[in-house]
Amino acid sequence: MDNLNYNEKVNLREMNLGAMLIEVMRKWRIVLVCMIFMGLLFLIAGLLMSETGKNQKVEYELTDDDKRNIEKFRELNRDIETLREYMNESINMRMNPYNENAVTLEYLIMAEPEDVKSVYFSYMNYVEYGDIAKEIASELGVKESYVSEVLSMIDLQNDKYEDKVNNVIIIQVLHYDREACEKMADIVQEKISNHNDIKKIGLEYELKLVSRESSYVSNAELQKRRDEINKNIKDKEIDMKDLLANISPAVRAETIEEDEEKEEEVSSKRNVLFYAIFGLILGFMIAVIYIDVKYILNNKVKSIKELSDIYNKKVLGIIVQNNRRNIFIDRWLDKIFLDEMYQLNEEDRQGLLVNNIVLTCRKKGISKIVLSINNNFPSEYLNELKQKLKSYHIEISEGGSLLYNIDTINKANDIGTVILSEEIRQDSYEKIVKELQICDEYGIEVLGFLAL
Repeated sequence: MDNLNYNEKVNLREMNLGAMLIEVMRKWRIVLVCMIFMGLLFLIAGLLMSETGKNQKVEYELTDDDKRNIEKFRELNRDIETLREYMNESINMRMNPYNENAVTLEYLIMAEPEDVKSVYFSYMNYVEYGDIAKEIASELGVKESYVSEVLSMIDLQNDKYEDKVNNVIIIQVLHYDREACEKMADIVQEKISNHNDIKKIGLEYELKLVSRESSYVSNAELQKRRDEINKNIKDKEIDMKDLLANISPAVRAETIEEDEEKEEEVSSKRNVLFYAIFGLILGFMIAVIYIDVKYILNNKVKSIKELSDIYNKKVLGIIVQNNRRNIFIDRWLDKIFLDEMYQLNEEDRQGLLVNNIVLTCRKKGISKIVLSINNNFPSEYLNELKQKLKSYHIEISEGGSLLYNIDTINKANDIGTVILSEEIRQDSYEKIVKELQICDEYGIEVLGFLAL
């Protein structure tokens, strides 16, 4: 192949997205540094802007009436937020008043007649006023007050029932969801079976579950209460509007300031986080652009495959110089992206090189070759290579680069064959082309490349 074709192949060498992506991954340190630097830079900028916004608040001179109106407005706003939260999150308020899911647990107290009442009120205190609601709320992840509203114990010890029954405990659980209602009833049943405070004072009894019934109940009072709360919210909203309509814009701004402080604080944190994330993304993009542009403009040989494809010469073997940092990310990337020759251990790589040289020499009927090397070529490796090839009656004469060493050219010219050693990512396309031009000019046969 003539020199023009070499240059054409260099100019038309493949620049695909896959190669650029691999290059970005191999340069992960640059990407990481850029991301951290830009992320910190924009994080600091976000914090400074947040502090600047806080310091720019306008101070107003408020009268006593203004202060009272502000406090009244804030109180109304807090009340509305509390009521809305209750309406949206309370189990009781989310139920259909005319179709509530219910589970009724009926227990029989088996004890001495004089002890029944003590046992009964012990469980009533536990259900109505004790820790059972707190324990259930902790397991379900809801507020204790919400559980208390839907858990009750029917009082059978009052005057209305006293003559009919005095040893029965009936507990009712309500919920807007049937599955959740059954789950809460299971927890109640477990808590009741484990409650034994009354036994600590020496009373002996047994509490037996005689029935568990799932049903639907209606509660007109619940709908009435819901309507009252909604009316209360609307009334307070009207009071707030009337209050705002009768105060000055300056006071109005001060009025809403406290209610917006929490929202501003959350918004400020989000903005700072946004700046930091934006900085990380920007740092990543800058690093990728820098690496890819440098990769495109780089005139160095980038891989063994490229060395073989462009110059149409066989790569006889490689020498891996262990000067990279021994970090698991680098080892992982090497395992994925590097040529199969790199995956071999040092002994196998050297064996492959010797075999390729021996087979090439025998095929061409030669026993002497010149090895053109640079200053980075490991001398110990060269001595081992000579010894191994000597056992196959092949003699190597080493020399410097053909570009800079006339003695090497003379040796190669006398012997007639040469192996060119090229350093991946260090030797330029132009340098290799010039070496091949010299070989063509002097009639020196290039047996192949040795890649470093």
